[in-house]
Amino acid sequence: MFVGYKDILALFEKLNAFHFCLETSIASNDNDFLCKFTGSLDPPVDNMIEIGTYNGISTLAFASMVNVVHTFDVAYRNNEYMWSFFPELRKKISCCIGLQEVIDDTISRILAGNTKYFNLNFAFIDGSHHIEKVMHDFKLVRFCKRVLFHDADMPWIATFVKQIGGKVFEGTKFAYWKEQ
Repeated sequence: MFVGYKDILALFEKLNAFHFCLETSIASNDNDFLCKFTGSLDPPVDNMIEIGTYNGISTLAFASMVNVVHTFDVAYRNNEYMWSFFPELRKKISCCIGLQEVIDDTISRILAGNTKYFNLNFAFIDGSHHIEKVMHDFKLVRFCKRVLFHDADMPWIATFVKQIGGKVFEGTKFAYWKEQ
């Protein structure tokens, strides 16, 4: 079952709750790119990590395409409300909200627990936009071997992605790194 961004927006418009979608920066044409890009990857994304859940709209889009989304954020927001409208997708979402140290520890435990059981083969970074945090998040998830960055229209994020050998998609807010 694929639930794209347009399906998510249509539901919230129908519920007269569109303002929840507008509160998130990913609620734009970015989600169309996000879905098309992720859906085109070979090998397909199995299980993934998302850094920066916010209201959980991108999490829903990912959950409609992959087996499990492990999503992490440092602040609780309204994501459970958003997800409650998609119970089948909610079952595919593992959410950790906590201090950075808790997130670091949780991801380290997943990694130490042997990733072959999780088959984490993709990560999406859309957390803090400070370059130090982006670099930190990348170090946490680079073991996934494929990382998509949001907000690469910010020069410091684009520069970092280029420095690690990634590609910035001109005209979008995305950049991509793949282990060679």
